[in-house]
This record gives sequence, C-alpha cells and structure tokens, in this order.
Amino acid sequence: MLVSRRGKLLSRVLSTIANAAIAMVRHPGNTSLSAYRTMREFEKLQDISDRQLRSISSYIVAKKYIRITKQGNAAEIALSESGKRIVARQALLALKPQKQKVWDLKWRIVIFDIPNQLKAARDGFAAMLKRLDFIHVQKSVFISPYPCEEELEVIADYFGVTDCVEIIIAERLMNERKYKSHFGLK
Repeated sequence: MLVSRRGKLLSRVLSTIANAAIAMVRHPGNTSLSAYRTMREFEKLQDISDRQLRSISSYIVAKKYIRITKQGNAAEIALSESGKRIVARQALLALKPQKQKVWDLKWRIVIFDIPNQLKAARDGFAAMLKRLDFIHVQKSVFISPYPCEEELEVIADYFGVTDCVEIIIAERLMNERKYKSHFGLK
C-alpha cells in the first residue's frame, strides 16, 4: 500500500501536534488559520510550503483530526481520537524488521487464530505481515528470518488481537531450503 504525499504531510503535521503540548498563546483562536500560524513555528514543518501547510491545516480542522479549545487569550490544540488513529496507523506503516548482517539461524513463526467477529482485524493483521515480507505458509501461519517480536507485538496490539497471536522462534524447519532461497539466505 502506497502512502500518498498528502498522507505523509498529514502524518508529519499530526505527529508534530501529538509530540507537543501546544499553547497557542501567540495565535489564539479556534480556526484553521490559528492552527496554521502555530504549526508554521515548528522547526520540523519548515520545509512544507505555506500553501501546503495552509491546505493541511484547513483539512485537519475540517476533518476534526484536532481539537482547538480557546481559553481566554490562549488556545490549546490536541489530537482528537480520529487524529490519534491516523498517527498510530502511520507509525504502523513505518514499522520494518531489522535485517541482520549475519543471520542468527532462527525463524520467527507467527500463528494466529482470530475469530470471525474480528475478521477486519484478522485481515489487517495478515496484510501487515505480508507488508513486512513474511511468507504465508498456511492459512494463519507466516514466517520470517528477521527479529521482529517487538514489531509483531505492536501490530497485534494495534489490531486488538494480542490474545490470538503466538510467536515461535525455531532453529529448523522441514522445508527450510525453499524459505532460505526466498529470503536470499545461505
């Protein structure tokens, strides 16, 4: 799945907001212009053009990805629940297992039994495994030679299926040769 340019900008803007408690003292108000003026001051956002930042400011206010609360001469800006979901999704898409310089000769086997009432979560979890270059071995079994236990825990937590997932670390597989070939291992 490709992330659009707007999606990347949106993620950067929302992540910046998520990582800072913003007091909009200099730019009080609860409009997209106030949000734009505040965001323009963040060093992380300086390479975004004024046009892009104004557009994304209007967009995040209109979509209610942020909450702006006016308090006297100041205002506070914070991520809404939908904004938090976008930031979490972008963080998930940024996950990538570290490929080792020298393979540790261990296979990471992920097995899961996610009930039908969580079909969307099951499909999302499986799609993320494929995105992380796992090989689909059987219906609910995937393998990878790369250390990825932390990434798998984050993914399972994101989809709310932690109790339905097991990670096994194995030293040998019966059909290991074809998997080694797939991953370019010796």
